[in-house]
This record gives sequence, structure tokens and C-alpha cells, in this order.
Amino acid sequence: MTAQTILSGVPLIESPFFKELASSNYFDEHEAQIAAELNVYGFAVLPGFFSDIAQQAQQLRQDLEPIFNGEQSSGRSHPLGTPVDRLQDAFKFSHTVKQIACEPQLIALLSKLYGRQAFAFQTLNFKQGSQQAAHSDSVHFHSAPERFMCGVWVALEDVELDAGPLCYYPGSHTLPVYDCRQIGFTPSDTINQTVYEPTWNKLIEAHGLHKKVFVARAGDALIWAANLLHGGEPIMRPGATRWSQVTHYYFEGCEYYTPMQSDLFAAKIAKRDPVNIATGLPISKGLEAKQAAAQTDGTGVSRGGLRGFGNRLIKVFNLIAKDLPVKVSKYLSRS
Repeated sequence: MTAQTILSGVPLIESPFFKELASSNYFDEHEAQIAAELNVYGFAVLPGFFSDIAQQAQQLRQDLEPIFNGEQSSGRSHPLGTPVDRLQDAFKFSHTVKQIACEPQLIALLSKLYGRQAFAFQTLNFKQGSQQAAHSDSVHFHSAPERFMCGVWVALEDVELDAGPLCYYPGSHTLPVYDCRQIGFTPSDTINQTVYEPTWNKLIEAHGLHKKVFVARAGDALIWAANLLHGGEPIMRPGATRWSQVTHYYFEGCEYYTPMQSDLFAAKIAKRDPVNIATGLPISKGLEAKQAAAQTDGTGVSRGGLRGFGNRLIKVFNLIAKDLPVKVSKYLSRS
């Protein structure tokens, strides 16, 4: 077995056999550097990855600023007259948000790094820094096998230190993914990540983890692993903007669920059927479509349908053949 096939239920960039994989020809030189950074640090920076970001950012602001300012509603969660600090799943009405999330080169890169086909399932857009406490995404959305999830943060403008930049703790992705009962609470629909925060803070202290701040330039992207502790720095300059987009990605061939609402010991799992942003279909529907396509002969007719049609034809021919001698005999007797 090779490093790619053994422990296939572990992302390649987090495999204990990563060094063997890295020494093979699986990654090209550029991919190998990104993969090594993800393996060691849990994140990798892609400088200037989005080369058309100026145009995309201009369109995105035009799409989203009225909602951020409360001048326009995007639905029940963002009614008219209510300013918001973040927009979830704006890909539903902004083509530019969807375009950034489904960038083909990024999807291909993530698929290569993780060893399974990636798909975008959620977007978050920010006008200002989130100022969010350090946290792991693995409590919000996770997978079985675990760790087949990642986030990608994209700077839509240059980010200064006083504008609440993204921060993260290199190496924290290697920490265990703790179950809610290990933290000391029973999961429910009403809890949030604050119940985890004392544990995360203590883990940072116990493991001597050091915070890094990402001072990004427009078009830069940062990939982070599912369990990397990350957050947002305080906004030190009132009114400072930090236009950015986060896209979360899952990988095919997994089960998906919300850990904070799942009690594995009581066999209560808050399963997810995430939407593949590229297709607009829940992943289960996409899988059904793939399976149906695999059963066709390339003409749109399923192999099962062809077999059934062939079987029916055989039955008809058998009936004709069985009855034919009798009919021929009757015909000859009349002549």
C-alpha cells in the first residue's frame, strides 16, 4: 500500500505518512510547499491568488453593502432597517460571492491536498473584522471521517493591523477534536461556541501556542485546517473596514454533522445534507445524480432500463416462438 491509499479516511495533509507522500511525485513543487505548511502549521497563505479581486470586490460591495447597512433585506434573518455584521450564504443572490467560492483552481488544489473532491457549502461575508474569539470550526460543522473540512479566507481589500485582521495559532490543528461531553456539557440547539472557549484558551496556554496575525493584501487567500484555532483581532480604528469572504469546504465521501448539537453517546447526531454551491443541490442529490449517470450508456438511457427493455423483448420473442408452430400448422391445413 502507498501513503495515498493507507488510512484513506484521513486527509492527505494530516496523514501520519505525509512525509512519504511529500517525497513522491504526487504534489508538484508549488503544491508541495502549500501541503507542507498545512501539515506543519495548519494553514497556508496563497499570495495574490485572486488576480481579478479589484473587479470582484467592487461588484461584491455593490451587491452586499445595502444589506450590511440595513438599506436592503436579504430575507427573514436580515430584515429591512437592521444593519448586520456578517452575511451568511450570500452566494444565493450574489454571483460574485459564488464565483469566489467556486474558483476552479482553488477547488482543484483543495481536492489534491485532501485526497478527495472538494465542494464549497457555506459562505460568510464581512464588511468589518469579526473580532471573534479564537475557535475551531470543527465544533460547528464536521465530518466522519473527521477533519475533511477546511476554510478559505479571502481579502477583498488591503487589511491593516488596526482593522481587526485575522489571527490564528499555528500547530493548533493537531490538537484532539474534543467531544461536547468531554468539555462537560450536554449538546442542544441553544448552545454556542462560548462553552468551548475556556478549554481552547487553556489548551493554548498548556501547549505554548503563539498567535499570528495575517496582514493581508487584496487577493490574498488563506487556507486553514478544520481544527485550527483562529479568530479576529480587535478593531482599533473606529469605522475601519475589512472586506473579506470566508468559504467553508467539505469533501465528498463523508457523512456531515453539527458536533455542538450531536450527542454521540446517546446516538443523536445532527446530520447535515450540505448544498454544493456549484450545483445548487444538496450533496445527497448530487450523489444520486452521479450514480444515475454511472448507470447510463452515454445516451441518457440507464443500463438498468436497457436491461429491462431487453428482457421484455426476449419474453415477447419467446411467446411468439412458442405459438408460431401452431399458427403455421393451422395455416397449412387451410391451404
